[in-house]
Amino acid sequence: MKLIYLLAFTFLSVNVNSQELKVEEKAKISNFIAAIKARDFQKIIPFMSFPIEREYPLPDIKNEIEFITRYDELFDDSITALIVNSDPNKDWKKVGWRGFMLNNGEVWMNESDYKISRINAQSKAEQASLNAIIAYDKSVIHESLKDFEAPLLVLKTDKYMIRIDALKDDKYRYAVWPLNSSISDKPDLINNEGTFEYQGSGGNHQYQFTNGEFVYTLRMNVIGAEETAPATLIVEKSGVEVLSQPAEIIRN
Repeated sequence: MKLIYLLAFTFLSVNVNSQELKVEEKAKISNFIAAIKARDFQKIIPFMSFPIEREYPLPDIKNEIEFITRYDELFDDSITALIVNSDPNKDWKKVGWRGFMLNNGEVWMNESDYKISRINAQSKAEQASLNAIIAYDKSVIHESLKDFEAPLLVLKTDKYMIRIDALKDDKYRYAVWPLNSSISDKPDLINNEGTFEYQGSGGNHQYQFTNGEFVYTLRMNVIGAEETAPATLIVEKSGVEVLSQPAEIIRN
């Protein structure tokens, strides 16, 4: 999920007009840079907003203890240098309500509380961990689903477990099991002809799969997720909605 979402989010963000930073904003960013340079957890942690989302299927960093434990994986030498060597006057941009971004969106900081809202940059250690998880995933998933390029989402509704994978040639696959099944079980439904649509500038997006007269849509509710479910499964038959269920994202 994050691989596509983050790339799309960054693409949109760098293509809008940035605004000049105020003195206070530059000072806050400078304080964050100094904290990273000093590797001072007491000063870094107040800048962090938990959970820190990582690219699926890497687990998110849920709290301060996990942050300290995984700090060197999150901020390796190259990413630390990227931040430490950045200049608030040149390298950080204010992009409307999205906040402040470093360069092309490698790091994002909220405007409201100056907390780091997203870290798109990925260290070599994180990439190695990601590759290991994907390799294990391919070893245990049902044989009919082993040919994916990247796992994007696993969700559950009150009846189903749903998995979406990225395939070759910008296609997406939708697999469905009864709830409480294992990915090693044979899915009840597989659809390899999915499409991805990014909706607006807020981050909401959807995956859509057509199977004859049926259309299966998974809407990812990034904006407004605090008030609604993280995702919604909608099934239509001949253009008529026959099912709508909230869906929860499953994290390993």
